[in-house]
Amino acid sequence: MQHIELLLMSDEVFKQWLELLKTNTVTGATVFDLMHVATMMIYGIKSIYTFNVDDFNGITDMEIILPS
Repeated sequence: MQHIELLLMSDEVFKQWLELLKTNTVTGATVFDLMHVATMMIYGIKSIYTFNVDDFNGITDMEIILPS
């Protein structure tokens, strides 16, 4: 896909994910939302475009964009 870049689950992302898991309450599939957040943090991504806005409640320093 021309305008899509795959971001790898690097050691740095994994370590950031573990840190987020220590400091955030997660249940069920929300563990994967924190994986997205960890990836975004390591790669310097500041916003996410999602219909699942509630899944990212409590995450600071990130713009959550609801598609209209």
